[in-house]
Amino acid sequence: MPLWNERYFDDSFFDPQTRDWNDCCWLYHNGLTAFYNLTDPNQVDCSCVAPFEGDPDIAGPGVMYAFIVTGWITCMVVAVATYCALSKLVYTSLPPRNNDHWQTEFKALVDKYTFSELPPRFVREHGFLAWAAKWITRCQRAIVFITLLLLSKKFSKAEEFSKKALDVLCDIQLVTGIGIIIAALAQGNTMKFYHQQFVITYWLLCVNSFWAARSGEMSQSDDHDDWHFWTRTVAILISAVLSAYCQIVTIPRKWGPKGEWDPLTSGYCYLSHDKSTYGLNFLWIAGLICYAAYLMFVLAREATRSIITLLKLEEQRDHWKSSLKTPWTSCTALIPPWLKSNGAPADSPATNIGNLNDAELFRWFAKQVQNRAWRLIWSLFRQFIALWAWGDVHSPLIVAAYFGFTAWNTYGLIDMKHSNAGLVADETTWGFGQVLPVVLLGLIILNLMDALQDARKDKSIEDKQTSPSEDSVSESHELQRTTSVHISRTTSQQNTSHGNSTASQENASSQKMVYR
Repeated sequence: MPLWNERYFDDSFFDPQTRDWNDCCWLYHNGLTAFYNLTDPNQVDCSCVAPFEGDPDIAGPGVMYAFIVTGWITCMVVAVATYCALSKLVYTSLPPRNNDHWQTEFKALVDKYTFSELPPRFVREHGFLAWAAKWITRCQRAIVFITLLLLSKKFSKAEEFSKKALDVLCDIQLVTGIGIIIAALAQGNTMKFYHQQFVITYWLLCVNSFWAARSGEMSQSDDHDDWHFWTRTVAILISAVLSAYCQIVTIPRKWGPKGEWDPLTSGYCYLSHDKSTYGLNFLWIAGLICYAAYLMFVLAREATRSIITLLKLEEQRDHWKSSLKTPWTSCTALIPPWLKSNGAPADSPATNIGNLNDAELFRWFAKQVQNRAWRLIWSLFRQFIALWAWGDVHSPLIVAAYFGFTAWNTYGLIDMKHSNAGLVADETTWGFGQVLPVVLLGLIILNLMDALQDARKDKSIEDKQTSPSEDSVSESHELQRTTSVHISRTTSQQNTSHGNSTASQENASSQKMVYR
């Protein structure tokens, strides 16, 4: 027996000006629920028609935009740090710009990353292919030239600023992520599904920014602050465990086979355009569990080093290693040599392609394409493993992935807020829960300004440390110049006096001759 929406029988329903998101009907048939939009199936989503109460402390505009702005600020600073790191690599591989060989070295560096010219015989016999290859090579050379030229300068001040700023952002995002997860777990099953999804998205923004903010090995400072390193390791372990537990509890409750999702019950549904499947969520949960297990092994390894009683296990470990040595050796024999050396397959030795016939030239070209394809696949695989397991701030591919994740989570928050505007109650009340994130956002900006000021101070101190040598050199040059001028003046005076004495003697002798 179909159960229709009460608004379907309302006379005002037939007025086009009164039709809104309530213009839905549903019926139950064999235990399944089917939803229909009576106005426009392409405009109205009937997957949730029950209004629910708002929570400004979770989904208020101040809280939402504070999380979004902080995540994007972190990604921007990471982009600056990555640019400085790449610039440093290119800058150190080139001589100073005032060197006469700078242009030659820069041209050699460009030639290293571009294709070589085709042999003349191939150009004569294959005109169109040679023209296409020449055009592609020129485009590639122009791109490489512009890229290396942009990276050929050293930005020491920006590098110091990004390091200090990322250390601050790393801690802020880590603490904020733990706090928002604890707030969700404290409310338990009383929290609306809509607000639970907000909490998960907030945490994803925080952990994405945290992974992006780590400079190298968990943002260890220049003073090798191991305590800071292990404190962050414990904190991110706690954050990962809490998030995995929160998602394991909430996701099956919403979308599981025995879930409580109900489009007619307030708080048990919300509108969303995320079309990901139910099982895909557990892929992320499995990744979090693996990441947390890895961090636990890291902490356990460090803990066992400090406990003397557990060091007796080394004898048993050595016994296990010796017993596993033979089968492990037989297994590693199957691994390609270029994988054992933690590198990519090397290019084939240089071949004089001018002496090859068409078949040999085709085989040589196919082998070159195969080697470069393997190198690309291996590089992408290593970048993916680095992103999934530990992260690497110096990789442009991973930084691009961070930007992609931040954009996706930002879209998810804004889309949920806009889609459920007609269902959720007013959440614009500015209480302490909304004011605090905005104040913390201002604190982040102040910390960034402090980091910039510290970078300027460090740069000025470095300049002062290098200036005495330059001043001494300039003083020595000035002393040499003054000494040479003094010597030249003394010499000229001596020459003048000597000339005057000689002239006086000649005049005296001439007078004597006249007197005689």
